[in-house]
Amino acid sequence: MDDLKLYAKNKQQLQSMSEIVSSYTKDISISFGLDKCVVLHVNKGKVVSAQNLLINEDECIRELEAKEQYNYLGIQQHLKIARKDVKQELITMLEMRLRKILKTQLSGKHKIKIINTWVIPALSYSFGILQWSNTSLPEIARLVKTTLTQERVHHPISSKSRLYLSRKEGGRGLINIEEACNKQELSLRQYFHSKITSVYQAIVTMDHGLTALNLSKADELNIVSEKERLAELKSKSLHGRFYSQLNEASIDKERSVEWLTARRLFSETEGFVVAIQDQVIATRSYRNHVLKDATASDKCRLCSVALESIQHITGGCGLLAGTEYLQRHNHVAKILHQELAIKFSSC
Repeated sequence: MDDLKLYAKNKQQLQSMSEIVSSYTKDISISFGLDKCVVLHVNKGKVVSAQNLLINEDECIRELEAKEQYNYLGIQQHLKIARKDVKQELITMLEMRLRKILKTQLSGKHKIKIINTWVIPALSYSFGILQWSNTSLPEIARLVKTTLTQERVHHPISSKSRLYLSRKEGGRGLINIEEACNKQELSLRQYFHSKITSVYQAIVTMDHGLTALNLSKADELNIVSEKERLAELKSKSLHGRFYSQLNEASIDKERSVEWLTARRLFSETEGFVVAIQDQVIATRSYRNHVLKDATASDKCRLCSVALESIQHITGGCGLLAGTEYLQRHNHVAKILHQELAIKFSSC
């Protein structure tokens, strides 16, 4: 650890403490980074000028100027943390990183993985330090979802629950920002409450909304489990249709979602396939029965006989049977033929 902040009741005590730290750091051959060090003097809640702090005859720590902010562990602060400015800076950084990743040619799986490990941590670093309101985090989550839609990674009407579901369950695997904040704060709360020393107990007792953790309050935070999200998804008549079929005994679930766990598809293709499975593509059936567009017929625009649904288009239209379906089946047969040829030619 090389980041240290000292608190003292007066300048004399701070002088003594800094001399002890200076002596210790010299013993282990570490020197002060004086260009990064500042001192702030506060009397009865107001900043007062008390000049620079001398460490020894050759070194001193400068005083923090009135309108200057100090960056401590990535958080801008003076007498207090500049919460509004820090939040806006974090949101701007998150959006900048997100757009930079979405402009790349990475596969859909890799894009989501990098968003989880590089984009969202720009914000999650502040969880437990900054107080995020019940509306601010949902707004940021909407910003992420809107940006994914703008870059054709996510269909605007696709299931939101599926976006946050793990890939082995057929989802996209994106971290939910609200739940990430709740998990972080819950973990920090449990840490403080588990300590039995007088210092920790005093902190818990005194923290009535003083920090983002609000330690004196014992309310449990809402964290949605994978099982609960799956149950919610299955209960939906439109988005849950795919999951109802996916969990049938005759279906190989692992192979059925393998295309999501592999790293082959572009994010645009991945998002479009998910939209098809979610039954939100604008077929005539969808427009007529879901969007309630009475001006549009629900019959197939090719055969004009059956209902124009996803299932009908992909495998039930008589006019497509001799062309598109035949070509698709021939492509599958070509793959099987090639694999057999490779296998037996090497024998």
